[in-house]
Amino acid sequence: MLAKQRPSIEETGLFISSRAVSTWLAAGGSSAAGGRMASMFRAISFGCLVFLFASAGPAKAQSPQGEEAQPASAKVSDQQIDQWVHQLGSDQFKVREMASEKLFELGAPAVRRMKLLRDRSNDLEQLERLERIISLLNEREFEGEIDRFLDGQPTDLEGWPEFEKLFKDTPQVREIFVELYREYPFAVRSFGGSKREVLEALNKVSGQQSVRGIGISQSPQRIDLLALLLPPAISDVQTDLQLDLNIYTLLQLHPANDLRGDPAFGEPFKVIVTKWMKQSHLGIRDRILRIALDWKMDVARDLAIDTLNQNPDEQLLCRAMQALASRGTAEDAERLKPYLDDLTVIVRKNYVGSRESDVLVSDVAAAAIAHLYGLSVMKVGFAKPAEHDVLGIIIEDLTVALEGNAAADEESELEMTEEEKEAWEDIQVQLKQHGMEAGPKEFQQFKIFQQQRRKEAESRKAIRKSVLKLLDGDGKDVPAVQSDS
Repeated sequence: MLAKQRPSIEETGLFISSRAVSTWLAAGGSSAAGGRMASMFRAISFGCLVFLFASAGPAKAQSPQGEEAQPASAKVSDQQIDQWVHQLGSDQFKVREMASEKLFELGAPAVRRMKLLRDRSNDLEQLERLERIISLLNEREFEGEIDRFLDGQPTDLEGWPEFEKLFKDTPQVREIFVELYREYPFAVRSFGGSKREVLEALNKVSGQQSVRGIGISQSPQRIDLLALLLPPAISDVQTDLQLDLNIYTLLQLHPANDLRGDPAFGEPFKVIVTKWMKQSHLGIRDRILRIALDWKMDVARDLAIDTLNQNPDEQLLCRAMQALASRGTAEDAERLKPYLDDLTVIVRKNYVGSRESDVLVSDVAAAAIAHLYGLSVMKVGFAKPAEHDVLGIIIEDLTVALEGNAAADEESELEMTEEEKEAWEDIQVQLKQHGMEAGPKEFQQFKIFQQQRRKEAESRKAIRKSVLKLLDGDGKDVPAVQSDS
């Protein structure tokens, strides 16, 4: 069966001769109108090439005997190409049109020569036509390459070697690569590129996604995630805070979970996310750790250790200890020992009438150590359970035991320390400023509060002593918490 032959411009019925222009001008057309007419003719001639492109497709012509015909460019010398390119700037419309058709018929092999001549030209008409012809030929060649690629044939498509290395070579993988290439070609072309090239590509991706409302009004697709994650992962480039926030936002949405569970893409996707997490900005480390814990990723341990080494603020420090409790082992417990003496408050629950203590950095460290040794936090002295299957421990649930109800002993005498006396004097002054008196009832409430705080301090000493025993060797035979894969 013969392949479809490329129609000529005359066969399309769209050919417009210079005679039509001459006739119109002879009828008294103005030069301004003539300019408009020339623009119209250029648009129509461009439409002819588009029609040719759509009609021809990537198929190669065959001779009547069934032999594959040689590309036109194989029979044409550089001198002939130069002549046709020169004719693109001719004063005669028909000459320009015929030269355009001849150059288009040469196909992709002649593009290199046309590009060379384009770079040397300063004729606007010539440049405009060359740009159109080169663009159409490149697109036609690309579509042909895509068809062959999807048929499983070898390819020279940019970015495929890097993509294949991550995801292997299957029909499904090839399909998503083509989707990615069509939607974000600049992202694919940046694979393996310099930091500047990668960041420029990522900014284009973010801009395009912002215009489309991805992650806001429109749910992201797989390729939207891959376009942001793959360039920095493949090129080993650290992204900036804003890009990390964009990636984090998309990872929170359901397509990320679909990718994680996909048989073909799940494991490679986790590898890519892991690499991004390790390179992510410290400014969103708290959020990154939370995702790592939610997804039960072992990289949470590495991120936690890295975070501890960077001496972050107290909130992030405690998130890192929580992550270490969840994904670490007993051997990691020693890393938390320096924080057993840190009395910084991270969750405030301490007020008059409260039945729960504040949560201190030292509490989180002690609970994390107990969890790493496979012990309940209550075993080392906390008042109630705080374990969690995914997070390891729930920081907000940590409560130091008060060792009895201090309110039941209202008549007991309290010998106040100097610090407590100063605190009571401050309370009296504040009450007076509000027109109130500090009577026996207020003083009794203050005493109960101080008794709770003293017992709280004693409980923390007992917890610290229990945890230090574990670190000193008494708990080394306790099995470590097993991590999930």
